[in-house]
Amino acid sequence: MHHLDIAIYGMVQGVGFRYFIVDHAQNLGISGRVMNVGNHVEIQAEGKEDDLKRLVEICRAGPARAHVERVRVTEAPEEGFDQFLISG
Repeated sequence: MHHLDIAIYGMVQGVGFRYFIVDHAQNLGISGRVMNVGNHVEIQAEGKEDDLKRLVEICRAGPARAHVERVRVTEAPEEGFDQFLISG
């Protein structure tokens, strides 16, 4: 199991980004959470390495109404999430 912290910048709030990520994360079997923070979206995701790589690709694309300018990915220690939810 791996853990990534992902921050997505650009026009990513008010466009359904969090719900888009929840759907994809749950379909990939990833646990964690997604939240709006300041002017960006942050994700804490745990799962298999290949599934997490796919989630990062999905973040770079975003939903149709989003405009992703930058994605920052950081490895972090596992937190033991058991599902994927919207937080905050």
